[in-house]
Amino acid sequence: MRAAARATASAPKRHGGSPPAARDAAVTRREQAYRRILTIVLGGGLGEHEFLSEQRLAEKLGMSRAPVREALQTLSTEGLLQTVPRVGYRVAPLSLAETLDALEVRLLLECEAASRVCRLRDAATLARLDGLIAAERANDRRPMPSLAEPEELQAWFRAGDAVHLELAAMSGNTVLEREIARMLDLLRRPTLQVMLRAGGQPEGRHYHREILEAVRAGHEAQALAALRKDVLILRELIAGQA
Repeated sequence: MRAAARATASAPKRHGGSPPAARDAAVTRREQAYRRILTIVLGGGLGEHEFLSEQRLAEKLGMSRAPVREALQTLSTEGLLQTVPRVGYRVAPLSLAETLDALEVRLLLECEAASRVCRLRDAATLARLDGLIAAERANDRRPMPSLAEPEELQAWFRAGDAVHLELAAMSGNTVLEREIARMLDLLRRPTLQVMLRAGGQPEGRHYHREILEAVRAGHEAQALAALRKDVLILRELIAGQA
């Protein structure tokens, strides 16, 4: 009995769940599904009333339904797709008028957030701004990825969104922060598509550092002017390509 107990105690413990190799393979399949579906969505070939079926996509991509389902759920969370119960997923619908209205609301909200942060001079806020400025200097040197690199393209845009989200978070108003995040989600697909059609890095990206440096210095008027330029350039691009 004691020998058996010792043998049991010395045996390697088995942890629940799949082996590491199986987990890695599942992650790879999920990433592949995400990359390929994102390419379909950003390609602009889907109409607002066209639905993406989990089953049909799995067959088209030659994959099981599990990684396709996870990729669709991720794209829905990112605001690029909308879930329709018992039907599937569709491109998040947004008319030109709604897009322009959403940009106007976003600008109003972000100006309020930036004004609030300009008046905060505590060490923690200034340190966060310094970190954002350093990150933005690095991002300025990164070219905008193409549609052939959908995950890199998403990451590039998320880095830009981080400037706006961090300023919103520093405002100290959780409702304001939440609504700015919602506006960014709502505008993500039209923003991605218009930038891809423009064929290069948007001029507005260069205003991010100007916004941050003005906020860091407490220059509210300059920060708001740069923020307006940042959003209005996007507005002009969207209106011009409609």
